[in-house]
Amino acid sequence: LGGAPRALLRAHFGFFWGELLADMGQGKDASPVVSCVQEPVIKSMGHSYTLERDTWDLEKVQAHLLRLSLMVGRRLRAEEYAGRTIRLTLRSSDFCTVCRHRTFPRWFHHGREIYQGARHILQALPLKRPVRMIGVAVANLAKGACQRELFVDNDRLRALEEGEDAVLDRFGEFVIAPAALLRLRQARREEGKWTFISAPQGSRSLAGGRRFILTR
Repeated sequence: LGGAPRALLRAHFGFFWGELLADMGQGKDASPVVSCVQEPVIKSMGHSYTLERDTWDLEKVQAHLLRLSLMVGRRLRAEEYAGRTIRLTLRSSDFCTVCRHRTFPRWFHHGREIYQGARHILQALPLKRPVRMIGVAVANLAKGACQRELFVDNDRLRALEEGEDAVLDRFGEFVIAPAALLRLRQARREEGKWTFISAPQGSRSLAGGRRFILTR
């Protein structure tokens, strides 16, 4: 690769990839050197789920969207992050992918808020193909950016969130869940492909630790 003519690489792979491959072959890389012990900058957190088969059922899509949103919210709180941008991704079996995002004026770190925002995006998105994969992510992150609610007992709300997380960390994910998730049969919880790599050590929770793939 290092000896290949730059013009030849551009002709075969296009200008951008040709230039990139030529530089790689010659050991040139303008990327900054990052220490292996340095914490990477987390730009977004998300989950996706691949269905067993294509579906036009909007209620089923929304139920999975709620489930994913709750998982993303748990990850955000576990890492003490909050975000303002929600990204929704839908993919059909022919790999046609539609991705939409929206930035909101307030910070959020709970699944119910993520779901509400993602559902608004979904409702404005006409389904032209049956859905096979659903993904939701939160971007525009900031550490510790928690915005207090107006006309709400914030201390009670925070205590409720902490109590919910403690129960899920101890007894496993979705041991308590919204009634809207009842239609997703428990026997098929693992039929799709999640984006995490493993559960946290010493816990049956799927969102209470750091051993997850963090999208950057």
